[in-house]
Amino acid sequence: MTSDEQIGKNLVELRGDRSQKDLADEMRKRGFRWSQATVWSIEKGERPLRLSEADAVADILGETVNMLVATGEKFTVTMLFRAVRDPLDEIESLTDEAFREQKTMALLAGHLVDDEMRRLAFRDSPLRAAWTAMVTAMEKHDAWRRTSDQVDGPDALEPSPEYDALIEFWRSEIASYTPSRENDGVDQAEG
Repeated sequence: MTSDEQIGKNLVELRGDRSQKDLADEMRKRGFRWSQATVWSIEKGERPLRLSEADAVADILGETVNMLVATGEKFTVTMLFRAVRDPLDEIESLTDEAFREQKTMALLAGHLVDDEMRRLAFRDSPLRAAWTAMVTAMEKHDAWRRTSDQVDGPDALEPSPEYDALIEFWRSEIASYTPSRENDGVDQAEG
């Protein structure tokens, strides 16, 4: 059986940056007569956490009652796992956001007014390099998403002919507007 002191220590850890007052306010919204002092008493092990309260606290914190009553190594290992998981989730989220922005940029660039504008845009080596890097990033991201065992459910990507066509379109655009070595001097002399 888990002691009131252990439950209090777990509550402190699970509460994280949320203040005692914020937790008490949320509990009052759910019909419990809690104050900041109530949270303090539970965290010090001076007041037991009732089962009905434990359900509400766990829900507010996005936890399970099992985490409130976990002891020893199980609690420690779970908290360490979460400390690693949260930054990895943030990295994945930022990667997805960067990918969406790159895809948007590729689609918008595909709507350049005419061939001459595309030709002029691709003459600029830094822009050509940026678009080439964008295609490479899209290919790498797509390969990772298709093969990663970390992506399950609705986020998992099935092979997409449309997406493959988009990548192929940009490869051909880059190739068609990239001057060959023998034409470099001619293009520069004309420009």
